[in-house]
Amino acid sequence: MKGVFVNWTKPYQERARLRGHAFKMQREQKSEEYITTDEELLFTILSVGYWREFNGKTKLFTDRDGLKYYVKNNMVDLWDEIDTNTLENYNEVDAAQFWTSGKSYCIGMEQGPFCFMDLDFIIREKLPEWVFQSDVTIPYWEIPRGYYYPTEEQYSQIKHWSPPSDYSYKMMIPNTSFLYINNRQVQKEYLKDHIEAVDTKDEIPEWFWLVTDQGLFGQVLRRFNAKVQTLTDKVFLADHEGYDPNVGLACGYYYQIDHDKTKDNLNWWHVWTRKVLYNLNEEVRISDCKMFYQEIVENLPRYKHLLNNPRLKKYKN
Repeated sequence: MKGVFVNWTKPYQERARLRGHAFKMQREQKSEEYITTDEELLFTILSVGYWREFNGKTKLFTDRDGLKYYVKNNMVDLWDEIDTNTLENYNEVDAAQFWTSGKSYCIGMEQGPFCFMDLDFIIREKLPEWVFQSDVTIPYWEIPRGYYYPTEEQYSQIKHWSPPSDYSYKMMIPNTSFLYINNRQVQKEYLKDHIEAVDTKDEIPEWFWLVTDQGLFGQVLRRFNAKVQTLTDKVFLADHEGYDPNVGLACGYYYQIDHDKTKDNLNWWHVWTRKVLYNLNEEVRISDCKMFYQEIVENLPRYKHLLNNPRLKKYKN
């Protein structure tokens, strides 16, 4: 099965306008030449390397700046195919406000069936056949609550776009950090809806970018009654209460009444929430970089040469 990855660098050029605490490191970068963090280099090697090791060929959608960056870091051999034309010519959208739009665009354009993964989504084994026996497989569903999941009333803040008549404001939201897609109708409708929603230069509430990404994808799945599978039957609370020293960590997920706990034996990890912590705790960031480095050495020895990068050598234990 082909694994598709996306690195759209245009948001970097607009990094001063990127919103949210997760982008603290990007906003602080001084280089006009595209650059990522050390940890992103390391988990990219893990994400793409494991896919090639266990599941199939790999394809990268990027632009000229992204390709130049991977050439500089001797990483282009991770991918069997690299497409720079699609994203290099994707210029109309406001890349700072809709920073995942390049990902959505490529998901709509690629020929299925394929698996899409964020570069921080790590799958450490061959996926079982049931993953591919649906129209779409997602990692998990999310319960929409909290800032990034607006109420019906909040949609009135969006002046250039209105939800369609069949819009469901309370349906669960599919996480899109991983997608298996084998339904061209879903792809085409999602791409159309996404392009319509990001067609503005006006400033919009920050939460709307996620509507144009995961939110609209879920609406399309519902509209076409697509057969959807999940990597885990855990349903996540999108905005749980966090840690309270008096009561401990609030439960971040629950199981549906009918669920399959054996799915939880699948060995995958989405690093995203840790990336927020890296902005806040340098010791944790360095510790995880050392962990990623050692995992490449032990489990992906064919990619050990990529660790000769001067930026990464310092994480050798």
